[in-house]
Amino acid sequence: MQIWSLRLSVRTRGFHPRKRGSIPLGTAINLKSHHNMKYYVYLLISISSKNNKVISYVGYTNNLKRRLFLHNNSQGAKFTRGKKWNLAYSKIFKSKSLAMKKEYELKKNSKIRSKIKNDFLKKKFKND
Repeated sequence: MQIWSLRLSVRTRGFHPRKRGSIPLGTAINLKSHHNMKYYVYLLISISSKNNKVISYVGYTNNLKRRLFLHNNSQGAKFTRGKKWNLAYSKIFKSKSLAMKKEYELKKNSKIRSKIKNDFLKKKFKND
């Protein structure tokens, strides 16, 4: 048995001129397939080659490998373009809302970010 959105019948009939925001035919979401999705919160670190300044970036995604690839190929967030990024931290969540809450917490809490950055740099330079 499949679980469908309650708005499936409206959404699969295509655009309705009186209902703004309708989506095209066949684009309804099967909620069962999204039930098992994983979301990642991650912290990236880049070390500037000019002045050795350490920059961090926090985000969330449902595909961590793809997202890191995009950041490193200047196709991610505008802030991350043109830099080489290393994954310093990631955590898996079962829901998007939990991941977004953790991302917000990580972005706002500079002490936690600094600790993650310092731990990552210690490991990186210890191994080099």
